[in-house]
Amino acid sequence: MIQSFVSNVNCQNHNQPITYIDIKKEKLINNRAKCLNCIPLNDAKFKKLKEDEKQQIRNYRKNKIYDFLEFKKVVIHQLSESISQSLNEISKQINERIEKIVGVIQQAQSVQWQLNINEYLTIS
Repeated sequence: MIQSFVSNVNCQNHNQPITYIDIKKEKLINNRAKCLNCIPLNDAKFKKLKEDEKQQIRNYRKNKIYDFLEFKKVVIHQLSESISQSLNEISKQINERIEKIVGVIQQAQSVQWQLNINEYLTIS
């Protein structure tokens, strides 16, 4: 189908709408799509695109862009999930370390208070 031959709606050389397609398969795909400025009018190896074929090319391109955007959304969602999980894990580890530090501080304060009480009792 013609839409598979054309990757760009405009000619790469003149940035004009593509109106002719070389129907021979020997050339690279990019070299087969031409605008009016690219070819002589009597060149028989090119086929003039009909309006519905031009629309097919535009639709094909729109669909490819839509597919790419959907793929991009999926990748962004997956990355967001991964980052969120990593941040949750880091937060959990930090909280566990803080709890250990608080426990050590509370133990040290308890020991210090016990020493202070014993010191007070021996003085009295």
